[in-house]
Amino acid sequence: MARCDTRTSMSAAWKCTSVIIIDLPGLDAYKVMPDSHLIVALIANKNNRSWYTINSRTSSFMEVQNLLKGRGIDLDHKRFLILQGEVESIAQMKPKAQNEHEDGLLEYLEDIVGIEKLGFDLHELKTSMLQNFISSATSRFIRQIRSSDVAEVWAGT
Repeated sequence: MARCDTRTSMSAAWKCTSVIIIDLPGLDAYKVMPDSHLIVALIANKNNRSWYTINSRTSSFMEVQNLLKGRGIDLDHKRFLILQGEVESIAQMKPKAQNEHEDGLLEYLEDIVGIEKLGFDLHELKTSMLQNFISSATSRFIRQIRSSDVAEVWAGT
C-alpha cells in the first residue's frame, strides 16, 4: 500500500503484487510459475477519479475481478480487503444482530467465512449437537448405573 502526502501529491495508489508458486520438497523450496507475475493497482487522484491497472495497463474493475477470481481470490463480498474507515465501524458492531435486518459481528464473520454456502443453519446445528450430547450422556449414565453396585445400593435404601 502506498502512502501519499496530500499537500503535494496529485494521486495515491494501492498495489498488490503476486506470483503463482509450486511448492517443492524441502524447507522453503518453491518454483515460480512462468508468466504468473501480477501487479494489480487502484489509483485515485484529487479530482475524485480512480482507475485500475493490471501490470501497468489500464483496466476495468470487472477485468480485475475476473482475473483475481480466476486465481482463486473470493471477491463476492468485497471483503477480501478491509478498507480504510471500515475498521472503526467493525469495532463498533454489536456482538450479535438484534434482528434479521441488522448485521452484528457474528453475522459479519459468518458472511466472510461463507456459512450460508455450506447449506445449513448454524443455530439448528448447535441445537442438534446439544440434543445429541445430552442424549448420549444420559444413555451412558443410565448404562453405568445399571451395571454397577450403585443400582443395588439405591434399590436397598
